[in-house]
Amino acid sequence: IVSATTDADWFSLTLAAGDTVFLSLDPNPERDHITWNPQLRFGLFDQIPVVNDAGMTTENSEALFLTVKKAGVYYPVVLHSEPMTPSTYYLSASVFPRPAEICTTYNSDSSVALPPLSTSESAISVGDGSRIGRLRVTLNLTHTNLPDLDVMLRDPQGDEIGLFTDVSSDAIFIFDVDMTLDDDAAVPLDSFSSKKNLVYRPAKEYLLGWDEGQPRRGTWELVVRSDGVAGYGVLQDWALEIC
Repeated sequence: IVSATTDADWFSLTLAAGDTVFLSLDPNPERDHITWNPQLRFGLFDQIPVVNDAGMTTENSEALFLTVKKAGVYYPVVLHSEPMTPSTYYLSASVFPRPAEICTTYNSDSSVALPPLSTSESAISVGDGSRIGRLRVTLNLTHTNLPDLDVMLRDPQGDEIGLFTDVSSDAIFIFDVDMTLDDDAAVPLDSFSSKKNLVYRPAKEYLLGWDEGQPRRGTWELVVRSDGVAGYGVLQDWALEIC
């Protein structure tokens, strides 16, 4: 039962890196036509995406479906969006563990500046000669205006795979990007403003699966192009996970 806007119900889930979770909030399990406007939050303690479909004229169910980047204790939170009398709800959670795979992670070894109106590159050398079954890319960067950036992955054959371009962002999270891109992630990149501690699916034209079956050996490059005149930042590091 949630009794007021100041009453938040906290729950917890322990998840492994790469697990996917589905949360469903039913705000009227009695089906008695009493409506209220719930809000559902989920994430690590300091970083919680929010879903809140506004309105109180219908039974406003909420749902979240996402893939987490880091192992840890995650918190579903249910609360009122508006002042209301005590209200009941039913919250369900389903966890889909990351599939078991044999993977190797290759990390960059230095940071790279991202100045305005420039192209910056960072390389990772891979010596293993086996072929690619699955590819994931992790990015850790800061930038003052994320929509300025066009980010691509250049494989050892010289082909470029787009990772994202001109993504929207929220001022709260604009300086902090710490995310993984995976074709099998629960939601696409534009689902939430937050780009921290989540795994996103690239847009369909940017799928990493284009390189499946190709040899992994050689030099991989992350290419970051900035088309803004004022935004600046730093690529702290990035990583390839090849399975």
